[in-house]
Amino acid sequence: MPSWRHVLAVVWATLAGTVYAGCQVTQLYVDAGANATIGLQKNGSSPQTAFGNVFDAERHLKYLLAQENDGNTQVVINLAPGVYPMQTYLRLSDRHSGSQACPTIWQASGGGKVVLSGATQITNWTAVSAMDGVYSAAAPPGSRTRALFVDGVSMPRARSAPMLQNHSTYTDVGFMNDSPGVNFSAIQKLQHVELRSVGTFVDRYSPVDFLTQNNSGFPLLVMKQPAWYRNLIGYDTVTEGDVLGLFLENSLTFLDADGEWYLDVEANTLYYRPVDGKDPNTSVVYLPVLELVLAVGGFTYDRPAHDMQFVNITFAHTTWNYPSSAYGFADQQTGTYIGEPWNRTTFEETRPHWYMTPGTVQVSAAQRITFRGGGITCTGAAGLGIGNDDNAHVSSVGLGAQDILVDGLAFTQTGGNALQVGGVGLNAHHPILPAMVNARIVAQSNTFDHNAVIYNSGANILFTYVQHSSVVQNTIRNTPYSGICFGYGWGSNDPGGTPLYVTLGLYNFQPVYTTPTTAHDNLVARNYIENVGLNHTDLGGIYTLSMNNGTRIEGNVISRSRHQGLYFDEGSRYFTARNNVVDAEGDWLFLNFQTGDLTGNQTVVDNWGSTNDHLNNGTDQYGDYINNNTFFNATEGWPAAAQDIINAAGSTPGKL
Repeated sequence: MPSWRHVLAVVWATLAGTVYAGCQVTQLYVDAGANATIGLQKNGSSPQTAFGNVFDAERHLKYLLAQENDGNTQVVINLAPGVYPMQTYLRLSDRHSGSQACPTIWQASGGGKVVLSGATQITNWTAVSAMDGVYSAAAPPGSRTRALFVDGVSMPRARSAPMLQNHSTYTDVGFMNDSPGVNFSAIQKLQHVELRSVGTFVDRYSPVDFLTQNNSGFPLLVMKQPAWYRNLIGYDTVTEGDVLGLFLENSLTFLDADGEWYLDVEANTLYYRPVDGKDPNTSVVYLPVLELVLAVGGFTYDRPAHDMQFVNITFAHTTWNYPSSAYGFADQQTGTYIGEPWNRTTFEETRPHWYMTPGTVQVSAAQRITFRGGGITCTGAAGLGIGNDDNAHVSSVGLGAQDILVDGLAFTQTGGNALQVGGVGLNAHHPILPAMVNARIVAQSNTFDHNAVIYNSGANILFTYVQHSSVVQNTIRNTPYSGICFGYGWGSNDPGGTPLYVTLGLYNFQPVYTTPTTAHDNLVARNYIENVGLNHTDLGGIYTLSMNNGTRIEGNVISRSRHQGLYFDEGSRYFTARNNVVDAEGDWLFLNFQTGDLTGNQTVVDNWGSTNDHLNNGTDQYGDYINNNTFFNATEGWPAAAQDIINAAGSTPGKL
């Protein structure tokens, strides 16, 4: 029998984009190629007299709803096919909201693709005579970006050859490296260069300040503060011996590989080396200008945005420029970072105050919002952020997302987490207002492919502190870090805390909570996750943190995880994993028991795994019940029962 969550999702999906019976319907039309003046004169009342942009439609929508407040008014905004260049983001609040009976609908019409774009198109490329294979073009004055999109692909910034960690020296003020070929003094415009450090689970950026020499005359890159301090403290830091990648980025000096680009912000000139020598004048090149395209949410919790649907619309082409500042990107995991404008004295003091990367689409203080079809692509940071902390929503009102459906979207080429649900701060796990709780959020039948391409530590799907929510029937492929991450906090915010974080001193800076967090009774089911862990090592196909009572992980397929399969990390408790098929190069099941972290009490039964461990252990010393799991060599083909699970998983069951 399907769960109530899945039934509700099917009902929402069936109704999405339809005109509801009993509603007084007004149809509005928008066309990027329309005469905007005529559209305003005629109120966008027909395809021939359409508004020329979404902002004119937004204003008229607000006007119509203000005139009729009986709950029977339904406004449907029809967007003609095309790319809509956005001068700013679209902000929708309670004043743009429909009713449960008659929701407001924004939908693609005419059968073509609709893209809301936060970028400007770059044209008129010329070959740079002094640089083989490199082209240049004028960029709009004042352009600032950390992303460039060519033919739908996010291209990498120009970067140095990898530097050797064992040739590095780190000080409180900077960095030295004597790897072969490293010559700091030859780097052009060093003031825009950043040091990138790819760890086992983080992806850090530290901007350079200037070049000097140490007391022995050795070249020393002095790094900007406070980014440097923040990237030296904590875990998986730039100084760790198991750093997987160490590069300098963002100088014309480094532009030597296909696909790389560099923006000279002083000269307003963009440089690009095309893949395979393709003339960029035959490509579609977008330089992002905006950091988000759509923000949905109330300005207060008692007046949430509500009853809106977005059907077959693609949101695209954004940047996120915060890491270019003196704060850099002190990544902590899956898009959280030390982001406050002041420093704290110890690492654990920062933990309760971490920020979240912002989405290209942001939804908070919102109820009954549906996204169906279309997609999110080519973003500077996260793709779709739902119920994130206030620091990740442009309104500064975060959390409070309830009854949200994400159905049938295509996520690709996002900069960080593709779908990012929930917050990580105090009000996410122990809210001061019931309206802040994130609940009944469903992600179903979506596809995720090649995401977290700028900040590789992002996940395709991240659900933190949520309840009665579901991740079902999604297909996830080609991910640098974990496929699905569920939970947050490493157990530190669960009742009684953990002995580990007592030892680390966290509770000098936050309470030891006596009540459970908001995370419970969730479902992760029938997802197909393939080719996991391309850039990091401390990860899983499905990865969990902290207590999540009543949460089920069932019927999922993990294929070709380069590291762990099912990974229950610090503080994970009370999950049930059943009927999953797991093919991993590491352990099919990894239970991260550490002294004092309280990981345990998992039920793991009736699964198929590609490594011969954790099969029928019974009840272990940590309270886990592990039984009736079957080892099978995936290269020899799965048993029929496992194959049935494989056939039922993913966004298009039976068509993987």
